[in-house]
Amino acid sequence: MFPVSIFNGVTTAIMGAGPLEEEGGWRGYLLPRLLERGGEVRASLIIGIVWALWHLPIMAMFSDWRSGVPFVAYLPLYTLGVIGLSFVMSRIWLAGRGSLIPCIWLHRLVNAVGGIAFDRSLWASHWSPEAGTFHFAIATALTAAFLFWMNGRAQRL
Repeated sequence: MFPVSIFNGVTTAIMGAGPLEEEGGWRGYLLPRLLERGGEVRASLIIGIVWALWHLPIMAMFSDWRSGVPFVAYLPLYTLGVIGLSFVMSRIWLAGRGSLIPCIWLHRLVNAVGGIAFDRSLWASHWSPEAGTFHFAIATALTAAFLFWMNGRAQRL
């Protein structure tokens, strides 16, 4: 895992951090190719899994990155959340006719506010440490389901 984390760190240092580069890879390069081969659902699922694995080194090494949630609990919850977010981002990319700008913007927004919105230490709560990650996973899954439902309705009209 160490060589992967070094590669991730060097890439980040050279190219800058986060959404700008990731969205260029996920939605700019990978999504169009996966859409040609298997449709939106399959493409979104594959990108969600790859995206979660991309963050595996930092997730495994730094408990602060996962808000102190034990790795064993965080990995599946984070993966579900990122898969849900991948579905949302695919829908946004398609609605934006392939523009990366809304995807980069949303990715930056999620990075900036997502941790705060679901961090139990900031709210008077008796939630477990895993609850914030679970709520993020549920929120992205519900948002993705809503967007797919709305798209289906729009196509029928």
